[in-house]
Amino acid sequence: MNDPLYNDETPMQKAIFYIVAGGTSLYTLVAIIIAVVFGAMHHFQLIFLAGFLLLVYAAEAILTRWWRKKDLDPKAKWLVFFLLACIFIGGLTIFISTSFPGDDCKDGFYNLKLKKCIKCDLKVHCYNFETGSCYGRFPNCNTTCIPATCR
Repeated sequence: MNDPLYNDETPMQKAIFYIVAGGTSLYTLVAIIIAVVFGAMHHFQLIFLAGFLLLVYAAEAILTRWWRKKDLDPKAKWLVFFLLACIFIGGLTIFISTSFPGDDCKDGFYNLKLKKCIKCDLKVHCYNFETGSCYGRFPNCNTTCIPATCR
């Protein structure tokens, strides 16, 4: 007697929907806040990525609402899952972009092992990834060990 009517959701389906919707909303909100705060300070491009993420989230919310009201063609439900994947990838991009320094390492490259920015002219000098030092001249890096200027 407690079975749902035709096209109604069970309490378990409703609970799963609210958990997924709440998690997606929280994830998107945190990603947008981080993108705007760090974008204003360091990476201007992150603000555009936050705008993109907001638009994808809005499309996701509209499609999900239509899906729950049974106004959406069953084949189109895959769009909901693809948009969820886009939200996840967009948020992940924001989190990765704000985790590593970028602006202070424009003229070099960031060595993750040493956690510092290496600024060498790699067209002229060679770089040792283990020690984090520049040395030698490019054509014969192994034979010439002349210390080079490395900031």
